[in-house]
Amino acid sequence: MNKRLTILSLGVAVCVSLSGCGSIGKIAEKVKEQTSQAKQESNSMRDTAKYNTYIGLSNYLTQGLNKTFEGYFKEFGEEEELRIRKNLPA
Repeated sequence: MNKRLTILSLGVAVCVSLSGCGSIGKIAEKVKEQTSQAKQESNSMRDTAKYNTYIGLSNYLTQGLNKTFEGYFKEFGEEEELRIRKNLPA
């Protein structure tokens, strides 16, 4: 009876250990998936930050050009012929 109990216990232990090995593989796959998702999210956040920086630069340049054009048209007018004042600073 002791031999049978020992063999049965070993059989159960082998089954438990083999079934546990399959779970470790699944857990490793899940960890890899989560890591790749985190990298993709990190890349996406970096790309978004880079895009926002470009938009900020574009807005800065556009505002500067708009102010320049407003000043030019205020000073010289929008007509084809330039309107130059007599006391225009050099």
